[in-house]
Amino acid sequence: MYLIPQSTQLPPAYPSIIPVLGHLISFIWDNEGFFRRVTHDVYLFQDRDTIKNMWKMPTLSSPMSIQIYCLKYLFGLSEQALAIYRGDRSGPHTKPYPGSNVKQANRVDYRTHREFLRALTGPGLAPTLQRYMATFTARIDRLHSSDTEISWRSMDDFQSFFHKTMGAALIEALLGPSLLRLNPTFVEDLIEFDNNVPWLARGIPSFIMPKPYSIRNRLREQLKTWHMYARQHFSESSISDEGDGDPFWGSELVRNRHAILNEVGHSDDDLAATDLGLAFGLMTNTNPTAMMTIWHIFKDPYLLRRVRGDLQECFGSEPIRSVDPKRLLKVPLLLSVYAEVLRLYVKIYVMVSPQHEDALLGRWRLPKDSIGLLNSCLSHKDPEFWNTKDGIHPVDSFWAERFLIDPSDPRSGPINPTLGQGPRASERVNDGKPYYSVDGLESSWFPYGGGYSICPGRHLAKLAIVYTCAVFISEFEIEVLTDTIEFDSWRFGLGMQVPKNPLPFRIRTRA
Repeated sequence: MYLIPQSTQLPPAYPSIIPVLGHLISFIWDNEGFFRRVTHDVYLFQDRDTIKNMWKMPTLSSPMSIQIYCLKYLFGLSEQALAIYRGDRSGPHTKPYPGSNVKQANRVDYRTHREFLRALTGPGLAPTLQRYMATFTARIDRLHSSDTEISWRSMDDFQSFFHKTMGAALIEALLGPSLLRLNPTFVEDLIEFDNNVPWLARGIPSFIMPKPYSIRNRLREQLKTWHMYARQHFSESSISDEGDGDPFWGSELVRNRHAILNEVGHSDDDLAATDLGLAFGLMTNTNPTAMMTIWHIFKDPYLLRRVRGDLQECFGSEPIRSVDPKRLLKVPLLLSVYAEVLRLYVKIYVMVSPQHEDALLGRWRLPKDSIGLLNSCLSHKDPEFWNTKDGIHPVDSFWAERFLIDPSDPRSGPINPTLGQGPRASERVNDGKPYYSVDGLESSWFPYGGGYSICPGRHLAKLAIVYTCAVFISEFEIEVLTDTIEFDSWRFGLGMQVPKNPLPFRIRTRA
């Protein structure tokens, strides 16, 4: 583990190295195999200026070594297929990196990344969102009471509830209804797989820890069953009028990804491995983010009344379930709670890697083919950067309004006002009312990564989360029967924190 300066002077904003390394060593103890298999050298960066420089560098846009590690150790991609990824040093951009001689057909990074951008950003996202809305509301309609007297329904685990409603709807929206119809236990098995991913991430071999591999194999067989069925039944006439969805493959994204991966020589097992990665990515961070957003809102009656009041003010009597999720971006308090949940509970190590030359990052440099590591936990809880209202709302506590800027209050907003970096606006912005903003946070708030390699699915995740939360808030009363949540530290560094134990709760239709 190294820190390589271009000068001997540490950046002024750099925190004390000793606690940073102490915290990191505890992670490496659990994940030493991970780093050793990814690369020989790992470099920790944490100062804000360096992080800003990282996001601006196109040469850090393709952490291919990290993708290769995940595909191999988490999802079980074969060595033959991995060779295609290892040989692709052309980058994710239209124009290949200088000096790369990869055939266009083998530019798997660029070709698959382009499909994700087409499907999950801009106009291409709309059909998936519509399918998600329809599937999600159909699932929660089963919760609405038909009785004259509305009564509470008790359930054992809040997290499992979100997996089976929101998570299943996300998978169906992108991968289609046939997958879950053919494999009724797929979601439950995927949850179990997620719980065992830390073993796979640490490279524990199957003869020592067979359970994670058994679960993975079971999921891959289910995906292969779905693939075979889709090949047998799909035709061009199956595609919906909007040109994206179909009942067999689910979406244009899946159809196009399979065409690309078939072209570069992926076997049936390899296709199942990559689709397992897609399904895993859809569920594992999005669900707990929505769950924790709902938990915070419903545990605070005053906050719940305010969010409901904002929804009423914006949409009146219009049913929230019929509202385009993009219109929900006009509800500042709900967005602030969403952003605060990400700040407080996302514990990830963002990794970048220059493939062709050293990356010069101001006072630091990152050597070619090494890994640059950013700890979101340190950045998301930096007391020098974040506004705490003079200690009233510490960085390790939840503050629903942290991401709101009141044009009339110079001490509002997410950034510590003493830094003089907080955006100020005239009263014409949002009619002078508090508004949501993440401007200026790129060095200290990066739950989806950043720069050229930022997660292409972040827009789908955000809109699905705010839509899901808005529907629950408008249609249900929810009571989680615990005031505190203990989180599972075993998954630290792998994404959103999840509860260590089941969370019993009860739910009823709102009167």
